[in-house]
Amino acid sequence: MSNRIDPASGALEIDGGNRLEGDLTYAIFRSLPIAAEGTVENDDPKVVALGSLTIGGAPATVVMSFNYDGLLAETMVRMRAADDEAHPLELDIEHRAWLEAQLGVAPHVGPRGVMYGYDWGWVYGVRGAIFLTRRPRHGALPPPWEASGALCDFRCLMCGEVTALRYGFGVIKARRERGAVPCATCGSVSWVQVGSMTEFYVWSKRPNVCEVGKHTADNVTCYELVSDGNPTAPGEVKQDKLLIKCCPEHLPILRRGFLGCVLPK
Repeated sequence: MSNRIDPASGALEIDGGNRLEGDLTYAIFRSLPIAAEGTVENDDPKVVALGSLTIGGAPATVVMSFNYDGLLAETMVRMRAADDEAHPLELDIEHRAWLEAQLGVAPHVGPRGVMYGYDWGWVYGVRGAIFLTRRPRHGALPPPWEASGALCDFRCLMCGEVTALRYGFGVIKARRERGAVPCATCGSVSWVQVGSMTEFYVWSKRPNVCEVGKHTADNVTCYELVSDGNPTAPGEVKQDKLLIKCCPEHLPILRRGFLGCVLPK
C-alpha cells in the first residue's frame, strides 16, 4: 500500500481515489467530487472541513486551510471520526505511530510532539492532530535538528513557557507556517520573543494573564496602583499610577510595591 502522505509533495491520499495535492488551490478543490462533502467553516481566508471519510480504511477528520490568495496553506488530519472524544495525548501516541509508518522516524521527537521537514513544508503531530503545513515563500526558520543561530528566549503563546530557541533576535513571532519547534510543555507551535512589544500585545494584554508572574491564571483582576511616595533619583522618571493585571497568588507583591507603585490602602 502506498503512503497516505507523499513526502515529496505533501499530498494527502484519501480513500475512494481522492488525492489532495500539496499545491492545491481552492478553485481546483471546488471542482473535485469530494468538495461536495465539505463545509466552509471560515470564508476569508477559506477553511473547509471535509465530511465523513476514511484514510487507509480508518475514520478520519480533515480540515483544509487556504491562504487569502487561494493556495493551500495547511491540512489538519485527525485519525478519528469528528465525534470521537479521544484525549489529545492518546491521539498524539496514535498519530506518532501512524506517521512513522508513513514517513519513518521523525527527525524531531519532543515530549509533546513530533516534527518532520521537507522542501515543501513541515509535518507536525501535536495536540491531538497532524498538520501538513506548507512552507511560505519567505521567512522559513531553521528546523530544530539544524538550528545554529543565536539563542533567544521565546514564550509559548499557549501555556506561557519560556524556552531558549536558536532563532536569533530578528525573529519576533514563530509559528507552524515558519517551521517552528513544538513547545515541550504543551505541544503548541506558537512563539513570541520575550521582551518584545509584540509579546506585550499578544501575551501580557490577555485578560487571563497575570502581568506580575507572567503566567495564565484564574481570577486575574486588574488593579490600579499609586506611587509608593519614595523619592526618585536624579533623572529617574516615576509613574503616578499603574494599571496592572494580577492573580491572587502574586497580590502580596503589589502590596509591597511593584515598579515604584503600590496598592492603595
